Amino acid sequence: MSGDLLAQRVLMLNRNYNPIRIITAREAIIKLYSEIAEVVTVENGTYCNYSFSSWTDVSELKAQLQDIGELDDVVYSSRLTLILPRVIRLLTYDKVPLTRVKLTRRNIYARDNSTCQYCGKKMPTDELNLDHVVPKAQGGQGTWTNLTTSCIKCNNKKAGRSPKEAKMKLLKAPIEPKYNPMLKVHIESKKYNCWQSFVDEAYWTVELEP
Repeated sequence: MSGDLLAQRVLMLNRNYNPIRIITAREAIIKLYSEIAEVVTVENGTYCNYSFSSWTDVSELKAQLQDIGELDDVVYSSRLTLILPRVIRLLTYDKVPLTRVKLTRRNIYARDNSTCQYCGKKMPTDELNLDHVVPKAQGGQGTWTNLTTSCIKCNNKKAGRSPKEAKMKLLKAPIEPKYNPMLKVHIESKKYNCWQSFVDEAYWTVELEP
């Protein structure tokens, strides 16, 4: 089997179909062969589940019918033909460890949907600022509940004042989001579009300093 292909990425779900992490195709095949996971596909808006055995049958049949998709990756051995899965679901793991969402610039933009929380305009991230609701000069901290997205115009208008002092109103109070280990995943290739049924796009990992 090709080492490059076995390094392809696979999205792993827990038993409740919640995304846990991204693993390699090699790791996914081991889990499938060990019968602790199954392949999940989305077909006509419905989840379809395959054991390792049934997935190899599907792969062999598609190969015989020359029905392999142009975005599919296929590995061959002397014993089998296998279409690499894009998503697998664990059968024995039901819970996601409790972890806090990293306080990052892009995670704040994602939480606020890249929308100015004062005027309500959605715009590119390079036209947005992070605003301290309670200004630093008044003791405001760089926290989930004190940082929000603001366009440059509104940011300049508010300046170093509180919303009340500037006579500006927030669309919604900033909150710390509940943890989702796959809060944002960058889908850089069409062959991973099936992930969109389980996760959102774009994830920045640089944590902001308080």
